[in-house]
Amino acid sequence: MNILVLASTVNNETATLSHLVEFEYFACIYTVGSKFKGLFIDKNQAYEFASIKVYLENELLFHGFVDKQVTQLTAVGEFLEIEASGYETRLLQNQVRPTVLENCSSEYIYQNYALPYGIKANGLLSYTLPKLEITVGMSAWNVIDIFCRRAYYYFPLVTKDGTLTARWLNQKMYIIGNKPDSEHYYTRFRYTNDRSQLLSRIYWQNPDNPQDYSNYFDAPYAIDYKIQRERYYRLPAAWKTQPDDAVKQVALNSRVKSMEVEVILPELLAAYPGDNIQIEDDYFNARSYYVGEVIMTSNENGNQTLLRLWNTLRL
Repeated sequence: MNILVLASTVNNETATLSHLVEFEYFACIYTVGSKFKGLFIDKNQAYEFASIKVYLENELLFHGFVDKQVTQLTAVGEFLEIEASGYETRLLQNQVRPTVLENCSSEYIYQNYALPYGIKANGLLSYTLPKLEITVGMSAWNVIDIFCRRAYYYFPLVTKDGTLTARWLNQKMYIIGNKPDSEHYYTRFRYTNDRSQLLSRIYWQNPDNPQDYSNYFDAPYAIDYKIQRERYYRLPAAWKTQPDDAVKQVALNSRVKSMEVEVILPELLAAYPGDNIQIEDDYFNARSYYVGEVIMTSNENGNQTLLRLWNTLRL
C-alpha cells in the first residue's frame, strides 16, 4: 500500500504526515463532499493544518480542508488524528443570496455557484432555464442540484478531476467477481431489492390555487410490486414552473437506492461515485450498476473497500 499524505499549515508551509496507522475514506454520489479520517504516529503536532492531499499509488484520492485536529499522548507514543472534508463540500456549506434568476444559463451557474468554491471546470452541457428562484437557506449546491435536475433530469456531480457535470455515469469501468483470479475479487456480496420507500402516486399543489391537489403522477414500479404509498407535495419556489418534473424527481429520490448490491473487496480500490461496475461471477452477472457509495478503510485488520452499487434501471 503506497499512501502519501501532504498537509498545508495555516502559514502555508507543507509537511508530509508519516506513519499512517489507519484511515477511512468516504464518498457518495448524492451527497457532495467526501470525507477522510487518518491516524498518524507523527511529530508534527505543533503545526496547525489547514488542508491535506491524500495520494494512493501516486494518484490523488482526496483533497480537502481540515475540520478537526487531535493530538494524543499515550503510553505507546504520540498520535495525530486528522478529520477533513473534501474541498467540494464548500458548495454545501455556503448559503447563497436569495434572488430570481432570469434566463439562467449553465455557464452562469458554474461561474457564480461552482467556480467561487474551487470547482475547476464546467462540464455542463449548454442550457438556459427561463427562470430559477433562489430562496432563503439554499446553498450553492442546492442551486446547482435544482438547475441540473430541471435542465438535464440528472443529479450533478463533481468528478474526480474537479469538473462539474450532470453526465456522470461510466466515468471508469471496473470488473469484479467472486473468483480469486477476477480483476477485482470480492469476499462478501449482498443484493437488496428494497421496495419500502417506493411511492405509488404523488399529488402536487396547484401554484395558482393552494387548495387544488387534483394533479398527480403515477410512479413507476408501483403496479408491479402492488405498492400503494401516496404523497401530497407542495412545490418549492424553484420548481413552480415545472411541476410535473418536480414530482418525477420526488419519485426518483424514493427509488435510486432501492436496488443495491453491496460488495467488500480485500484491497484499496479507488473507485469513484459514478464509475460503472460490471459484475461477473457464478451467482450474479450484471452490467447495469454504478458506484453510489465507497468506503475505504485501512487498519490493523488489513485493507478493505466497501462499495454500494445502485442500479441504473432505477434512475
